[in-house]
Parts: sequence; structure tokens; C-alpha cells
Amino acid sequence: MSSIDEAIASARTLLRQAQGPAHILAEDLCLRVNAQLDRSLLPQVLQTFFESADDASLIATLAILHAKGRSGQARYRRVSMELALNSQLFRELPYERIQDLHAISLGADLPQVSALFLSGPHDPRGRTAEDSGPENPHLEISLGRRKAAARSTQFSSGNRDTLDRLLRDRNPAVVRLLLQNSRVTERDVVRMAAQRPANPPCLQTIADHPKWAQRYAVRKALACNPRCPHPVAERLMRTLMRQDLRFIAGTSNLPERVRSEARRALEESAGAPPKRKKPAAILRGRPFSELEKP
Repeated sequence: MSSIDEAIASARTLLRQAQGPAHILAEDLCLRVNAQLDRSLLPQVLQTFFESADDASLIATLAILHAKGRSGQARYRRVSMELALNSQLFRELPYERIQDLHAISLGADLPQVSALFLSGPHDPRGRTAEDSGPENPHLEISLGRRKAAARSTQFSSGNRDTLDRLLRDRNPAVVRLLLQNSRVTERDVVRMAAQRPANPPCLQTIADHPKWAQRYAVRKALACNPRCPHPVAERLMRTLMRQDLRFIAGTSNLPERVRSEARRALEESAGAPPKRKKPAAILRGRPFSELEKP
């Protein structure tokens, strides 16, 4: 039996143990992530966990976190979201280990976990800026001047012409600078994530940004963009609401691979218990006499 087969068998055994080591690891990581108020330190917390766990334990723990997050447990859902958004963490793992982890998760029939380790090429239908014309036909100046403009904080509500043109840039370096610009708003980033045609590396840059990837509207725009790299779109499915997953699953202009992942995410969340409104939320703003009506 190969080491991969042994790890697959071990992962399956760990998942069958109701209160076994993998459940303890999942609970420990959940406590660590939710106790960390400074989100900039979370990648280090996750990296430490990845380095300390063996392959089988890591796969089983990720599967447990994903299942509990999908079941509606908010503190586990946060961990699942952080894992989905910290894609850079997975790319920094040794390539041989990524291959092994991907093979183990597939062998253990855990496609939702294997999606975390996808590091394939960008959407083959996507074109880079270099072979699809000018990087920014709306602002025909040199790359150096565009980068300088992207750093500028002189933009205001009445002077947005240059900024609006920069938002259409298809050079990842310009996009990276725009994302760091204090004058750029969430609405601007959503426009960048939703634009057609898009350069896949630019969408990857947005998805990797620690601030903007936290915004739901940005993640939704990325996942709905046909040029979004497959691994990014599939990973983001873990963070979207059911109504948006249904939209993606039924959108014909998205790759079948992405739509299939949306359908899988819908199936996984079908058994999640419905959210119950708190009494205060029900009473707020309504007269008591109205509540007494049948």
C-alpha cells in the first residue's frame, strides 16, 4: 500500500471517530481563529496548523470544519470562510504536499476539501492583457504613469474621471495599487471584479486582497465573472449564500466546472437548519397589538 493510500484510509478512519483526534483539532483551530480579533494575524495561525498536522489529520480536520460550517454553526463557518479566502496560504505549501493533499482528499471522496488545493491554470477561455489588445484602452498612457495615478489620493467625488478609467485597467500591478488606495470604495472594487472582459490575474489579485475579499459583494462579483480562474471561483462558492449559488448554478455563460461546484455547494447546504429570528428582531418596529393578530 502506498503512502497516499495509507493516508486516505487514515483520513476515513478519523472521520468515522465521532470524538476522535480530528474533531479535537477542528475544535482547537476553531477556538484559535475566533479568538483572534486581528485578522492580519490569521494567516500565521492557519500556517502553524498546516505545518503541525500530518496529511490525513489535516484533510479530516478540514472536512469536519467544512461540514460544521455548512450545518449553520457560525463559529465554524468563519473558519471555513477564512480558509477559502486565504488562498495564498495553500499556494505557499510545498508543491509535492499540495499534490498529495489533493490526491488524498479526492481518494477520501471529499471534493469540497480538494477544491482548496486546486492550483491549476487560469480559465483557458480567459485571455491575458498582452494578447487581447491594450492593457487600458480607456487611459492610453505608459504603465509607469498609470501606476503613479493608481497611487494618487487626489481623487474626489467631483474628479473621478481618471480613477474611473483606471478601474478598467488589466495590469495586475495597477490593480494591486488601486486596491491599496484609500479613495477606492467597495463599489469601485465590485466594478473591477465584474468587468468584462477581465484579465484573470487581475481577478486573482482582487481575490487575494485581505480587505476587499472580505466584502460579500466583491466575492459574488468574482464568482459570477466568466474569466475568474477556476480555483478562485470554486473556492469562493464556500462563502456564498444559497440564492447566489442558485443563480450561478443556472447561469449558462459560466464554465460548467464552476456551475457544478455551485450545485455541489447547494446540495451540501440543503440539510442546514433554517436560521431562526431572535424575538427582539421580530418585535422591533411592530406594535404589540399587531403581534396579537392571528
